[in-house]
Amino acid sequence: MRAVSGIATALALLATAGTAAGEEVRTAIVTREIAPFCVSSGIVHDPAASPYGLAGTGISLRNILVAVPQAPVTVANGDADIGECAGFAVIVQAWVKGAHDLSVVFAGALKPIYVLVAGKQIKTLKDLKGANIGAPGPQTAAAEAVELIMERGAGMEPGRDYKIVSGGAGAGRMAALMAGRIEAIPTYAPDYYKLADEGFNVVGDELKYVPSYVAGLIYANREWAAKHRKTLVALLKPMVATGRWVSDPAKKDEVIARFAQHIELAGQPMGEAYARRFYTDIIAAGRVAPDSYADEAAFRTILEIMAKRGVLKQADFPPIDQMVDYSFLNEARKELGLPPVSLKGK
Repeated sequence: MRAVSGIATALALLATAGTAAGEEVRTAIVTREIAPFCVSSGIVHDPAASPYGLAGTGISLRNILVAVPQAPVTVANGDADIGECAGFAVIVQAWVKGAHDLSVVFAGALKPIYVLVAGKQIKTLKDLKGANIGAPGPQTAAAEAVELIMERGAGMEPGRDYKIVSGGAGAGRMAALMAGRIEAIPTYAPDYYKLADEGFNVVGDELKYVPSYVAGLIYANREWAAKHRKTLVALLKPMVATGRWVSDPAKKDEVIARFAQHIELAGQPMGEAYARRFYTDIIAAGRVAPDSYADEAAFRTILEIMAKRGVLKQADFPPIDQMVDYSFLNEARKELGLPPVSLKGK
């Protein structure tokens, strides 16, 4: 791994070069949280959270909060310039419905982050036979995680063995679980730490059953990206640097300290104890993409999961090489002194 100090020097020199002065980038986001599948991009929004931010680039982000399924459509229609923190499955569903005017330019995570948390009386996945499990929607990554955990971990199928019910946003799902209105929810670190500490049981981790899963994607409107290439490259540079910083074992204590102060749980900094757990669960477990990209095989894994769930027909698999454009990422990496990446793999 290239020395982080070298990246810092490159970023400083490029910031003074006036790469993208005065640019406002309209950004479609689905959450204001720093989620574990988009750590690299999420903490760049907070100038104090990462040693690499947008200061000096002249770029400002105007966040547009949209529902998960609408985010890719918003970008493809040109109502936002880029989208952040998306799962590939969500982009695929928009693509097959005609939202082709976008390109995936960055990947934040390479492994799944969802766990299944159940009520205090439920000890195993098999105890969820006949249960109601809350998820934000049937075609979301959260619902997909439920189905994969339950099928691969207990041989159970939705509709036949349990029911996925609408549970709203993360806070709403947790409240429903705590009130006993549903038996389990899919969630992720650090949100489930407090539930576990209060006696709720983590009965399944998607990573156990799905070793590869692409998420935390940044995607851009094609026309906007072509006209604002320098801006997009300048935006990606601190995200690339941040991904390498959090993944560098030598920076572990520094990263944990930043996480403790700047990643929130219930509106408050999560603190050192939870930050150490978060580092172990997310960073040390290799869920963050240190090189900010995923190869074609990883993207195809998502398509195959979607086909097995009945969400997508194999005949409708979109062309991955037309959906993903790493030219912007590679330009950012080159300016940081890093080697290029390829959709075909290393």
